[in-house]
Amino acid sequence: MVGHDCVAIETNLNEEDTAAEKRRPSNKLAAASCFSRLFFTWPYPLMRIGLTRTIEESDLPEILPIDSSKYNIELMDRIWKEEKERCSTIWKKRQKKNNNKKMKRPQASLHRAIVVYFLRSTWMVQLQIFLEMTARIVQALALGYLIEYFNHPSSSASTLGGYFWAGVVIVTGAIILLMMHLQFFATWRKGMQLRIAAIAAIYSKSLKLPSVGEHHTASSGQIINLATNDVERFLLACTTGSYLWWGPLQAIAVLIVGVNVIGPAFVAGYVLLFIFVLLQFFLGKRFAYLRSKVAVITDSRVNLLSQAISGVRVMKMSGWEQEFEERIVKVRQQEINQVQQANRLKAWNEALYFSSSVITTLIILTVHVTTGGVITERIVFTTLTLINIVQFTMWSVGMFRAISRIQKFFESSELPPTTSMSNEAPSLGEVAVLISDVTCYWNANSEESTKSSNAHGNTTVESCHETKANTNNNQELPSNDGPSDSEPNSGAVVALQNINLELRMGELCCIIGPVGSGKSTLLHSIAGELLPSCGLIERNYSSLAYASQDPWIMDGTVKQNIIMGLSFNPDWYDEVISACGLKIDFTQLLNGDETIVGDRGVQCSGGQRARIGLARALYRDTDVLLLDDPLSAVDSKVGRLIFYSAIQDLAVKRGKCVVLVTHQHQFIGDSKCLLLTKGMVECFGAYDDCVAASGGTLTTTLQNHKTSDDELCMVDQVVINKPAPADMSLDKSNGDDRTEEDKLSHKEMSKIGVVTGSTFVNYARAMGSVW
Repeated sequence: MVGHDCVAIETNLNEEDTAAEKRRPSNKLAAASCFSRLFFTWPYPLMRIGLTRTIEESDLPEILPIDSSKYNIELMDRIWKEEKERCSTIWKKRQKKNNNKKMKRPQASLHRAIVVYFLRSTWMVQLQIFLEMTARIVQALALGYLIEYFNHPSSSASTLGGYFWAGVVIVTGAIILLMMHLQFFATWRKGMQLRIAAIAAIYSKSLKLPSVGEHHTASSGQIINLATNDVERFLLACTTGSYLWWGPLQAIAVLIVGVNVIGPAFVAGYVLLFIFVLLQFFLGKRFAYLRSKVAVITDSRVNLLSQAISGVRVMKMSGWEQEFEERIVKVRQQEINQVQQANRLKAWNEALYFSSSVITTLIILTVHVTTGGVITERIVFTTLTLINIVQFTMWSVGMFRAISRIQKFFESSELPPTTSMSNEAPSLGEVAVLISDVTCYWNANSEESTKSSNAHGNTTVESCHETKANTNNNQELPSNDGPSDSEPNSGAVVALQNINLELRMGELCCIIGPVGSGKSTLLHSIAGELLPSCGLIERNYSSLAYASQDPWIMDGTVKQNIIMGLSFNPDWYDEVISACGLKIDFTQLLNGDETIVGDRGVQCSGGQRARIGLARALYRDTDVLLLDDPLSAVDSKVGRLIFYSAIQDLAVKRGKCVVLVTHQHQFIGDSKCLLLTKGMVECFGAYDDCVAASGGTLTTTLQNHKTSDDELCMVDQVVINKPAPADMSLDKSNGDDRTEEDKLSHKEMSKIGVVTGSTFVNYARAMGSVW
């Protein structure tokens, strides 16, 4: 489906978006002056456009490098790597200090890594918070003195004092206003950067996870939930997280000032306030616990929905709609119950937060009067203001739960690298893949299997039954100090057993066998997706492409799905789509190869999706090509065209190593043939040998030579390769001759204008009746 040498999809999938990006104006923040940053005048040009007309995408400024996904994923990788290196250094020092005794290795903490980075990168924000908190305390004192002046305006000296305290209130208010918005903008932006970094890191990690086998622990629902729900905690946590350490310091400062203003009665209120803080901590931890339970249930719900959508045809044909609906509704109800419990705790937490200041002030004043004190306007307003500025925010607790889930995902076992022994493509006839005595299990231990990948990308594991010395490779082997999942046991599920196979450049190897015999599994093993528990897989190629039986089609144009981030080569692109029989489809599609196929390729037939997946693999022009039954979804004529024009002409005859899983035995001919039965090799050789070894399940009648149908197919191929009419021809340049109506046909519908009153009425009705 995609090239194995491609780690991630390139960002230039859409040439129109790239061109729009080049036309975007420069970011005003990059060149903003100190005055502009302080008073936020740099966004005014964009807002001025919004006053005159609707803001379009091309009006948005370009993204600064520090806010880009590329920069932030490198940042996340760096801080996580530094944290692991720190733990490794501590562990080595402890071992050296204790004479290499076995000690528990310290665990790396993503929480610590992010907090340390946050403090290092927001030191200016910490200074702004300090100035804001200081200004709030000074403002509370100044407000008390100003109110006292208005009650006793007696002398000219007191008049000057009134002006002074009024000036202090105004200046501190300006400082609070500026510092609050500056630190909010900086922390929210930092939260966005961490959110972008986390999403990019989750996506990058998902590309390295095993897709088959029991060790495939991360479901699609879990990954979607991490990338859409958990990462959102960074935004609110970054804006309020600093109060976890500034809150107690501020509380101590307020306590000192309050005791000096009112007296010991201020301490009595702080006892109650401390109780409120403990309750907030308890409710915050309970809320985080419920959020973690909600996240697990959400994972299962999203996974169920993904299964229902991907298997909707089987579900409809089998009449399982009611059963799936009941299962999804049941899981959704569990999720709603947990969300409601969490929201109740959240409501209690907010109620305590907003009522604590009033109750605490009331207790302080009551104790002050009881102990013989006199209540004045200055004492009341100063006390109420001081208590209001004591902030304890529990939002950050949810972030720690989210980071724990993200860290657990980051620590999931990865596939070993499958880089080749040489960066250069092997020559014609040279061995590209050598498989020796390989046995794979669906429920093998992935960590043990991961250790078996050496520096050259070869996968080597000791024999399941005996220890073998590996004289060709020097790598760490699984320990024999205990039971290992790489050894066969009663619970092991065999996927492949004792596979021996040699694949050479410039040759076609056809894999045949009954349904469920392990043909696709063998391709997964060659591609490195299924790790061997025993045996050796040697890889000697620079690149590999895989076309799956069920092609993955993204929501984009046909051209984007074929090119998949590579640079556009018009001549090679034209050869590929002609060999795959797509040109005639392009003439029938509304916008040719610029037609948007929709999510999962819903606007394409099964045969079109299969040929798009095949064209994508061919376009990558890799050394090794793995094809999982691309001929099963097309008719006989198109199948012949694909086999002879695409597989033979563009791959085999150009010196590529091609492994084809097929049930269309008439195309095997003189090619090498591998017969699989129950995960084991029955025969490897010519097709006649496989027929003899099949025990009567295969016949030679399926083999044929060129007939009239083949000749007719070749005629059709010539017709397809002829230039299309002028109005339907494919433009090899990057230009776009589509009409404006065609370009807008697949855009999201939007309406511009004043929001009418009926919209608000509909919202009110959706919320329920007032009575």
